[in-house]
Amino acid sequence: MNRNDIHGLSELFKSLSDPTRVRILHALTEQDEWSVGELAEQLDISQSALSHQLRVLRAHQIVTYRRDGKQSFYRIKQRRIIGIMAAGLNVVQA
Repeated sequence: MNRNDIHGLSELFKSLSDPTRVRILHALTEQDEWSVGELAEQLDISQSALSHQLRVLRAHQIVTYRRDGKQSFYRIKQRRIIGIMAAGLNVVQA
């Protein structure tokens, strides 16, 4: 594994290291797309806190969004993240 791979993997794990971000990703696996307002309500967190966490996930290219008027709708961009989360859950539950 080269330095770039090590750095990239470390950054990926950092992006998954926050419980709120894991909850966001879990919600996005259960429904393909959520508006910020719907997702904030579903997760019972403020829209500003949610937006901050979504920015982190967007920066790591894990989620993407589309705009429809004034609303933003988020979805998982990298579907492989679902497998990574499932593998991590298997380790935790073992």
